[in-house]
Amino acid sequence: MGDFFGLGVRHMLAGWDHLLFIVGIVLLAGSAGRAAKLISLFVAGHSLTLLIASISGWQVSAEVVDAVIAVSVAYIGLRIVRGCPERWSWTALAIFAFGLVHGLGLATRLQALDLPSGAALVARVVAFNVGVEVGQLAALSLFVLIGLLVRRYAANLRSAARPVGIALAAVGATAAVILGSEAVRPADSPAATGPPVECTTGPPASSSTTPAAEAATQPERSTSQKARPRLTATSRT
Repeated sequence: MGDFFGLGVRHMLAGWDHLLFIVGIVLLAGSAGRAAKLISLFVAGHSLTLLIASISGWQVSAEVVDAVIAVSVAYIGLRIVRGCPERWSWTALAIFAFGLVHGLGLATRLQALDLPSGAALVARVVAFNVGVEVGQLAALSLFVLIGLLVRRYAANLRSAARPVGIALAAVGATAAVILGSEAVRPADSPAATGPPVECTTGPPASSSTTPAAEAATQPERSTSQKARPRLTATSRT
């Protein structure tokens, strides 16, 4: 249980795509109250799909999910560049939908482990999810602190958020193209990647004398050796 909790914390703190999306939500919201609401929708979305996909054993392509997560980073960056929306309902719905995709990404990482079944599986998935939320809360606290420092030295926080939005859109779009190309790349067939087959044009060359013939000539040789007279030296009288 403790291992899965720690794994969830580490995964969130090391997940650049999740962290960038949270940064974008905070900058887009412009206020602490609206940021809390939008992040709550994001948490609800990824917690829902993480639990359902992990417990039900959904098998989805991790490469495709990662590409869509990168698209979410590009979306939140473009949303920041365009400014605050007049109606927040569509933006909130998009954040919740992307939260569902982020949850699938978490589930694919968790399913790569050796998981038990039954109640033990549910307990480990919940521990992992709690660790993810704790890691997210720690990262969010750091982002808020950085935002307060920027607001203290920047005349207008909104003008400072625009370059960050452009950077998020560029990073997300670039990552989406790279990850998307990897997702649609056809897998190499085993026959194409296997070791080359060595072709032979015929049976290996053999000596003119077969083992049977050689065995047959051995008695003749021994007989001839026996029949050969021994030459002895005689002394002169």
